[in-house]
Amino acid sequence: MNPFDGPEYSNVLEGVKKSYDEKALSLLRKIRDLLTADGLFIPNGPFDSSTDTYQWSLTVYRYLPVTPGEKDDTNIIDITLEISEERDYDDAEGFGVNFALDITDYGGRMLGGLSPYNYTPAVWVDARNPEAVAARWRIIEDSDIESISSLITDRHDWDEVTYGDSKAKQTADSRRTEDAADWIYEFIVEPLDPDDFIDAPPDESRK
Repeated sequence: MNPFDGPEYSNVLEGVKKSYDEKALSLLRKIRDLLTADGLFIPNGPFDSSTDTYQWSLTVYRYLPVTPGEKDDTNIIDITLEISEERDYDDAEGFGVNFALDITDYGGRMLGGLSPYNYTPAVWVDARNPEAVAARWRIIEDSDIESISSLITDRHDWDEVTYGDSKAKQTADSRRTEDAADWIYEFIVEPLDPDDFIDAPPDESRK
């Protein structure tokens, strides 16, 4: 039996979740209020959406009316704040965690996000070290959340463009997805150094 799959790991991870539960919801409420002020629609939330992963979510609509059960990926945006785990993303056996704020279309296309020190050796901090986890959280908390509205509305403008044929449209959408990856780490603030980040194509693993 892998000792890191046992009660000790679960207890440590649950402790991190409990420590940041209200902080995560509070940050998403701030994002909700900013998006609402900019004319986007959020009928309810944020809420705890944890399943196999500890996470919190906010569902955003670009326009009304909202149809119950709607699955229109041009309208629905998911904003998710996750406690990422080293054992999930790197298939490792340590206590490494990070926070990840992701903004995606309903269909899963990445519009933006922030995962501190992603694609670097410093991506994980030890979940048993409260100071290290707190320092990682401050990067998320101090990020430029006011930029999120433009990420959502600008992508909507792109989706309104008409292309000559389906292949051209697919190519254009793919290019814009790659463009989105370029600024995944741009809606951040100091103290991070941009040199600490290495971008990767959107179809690769996040970690």
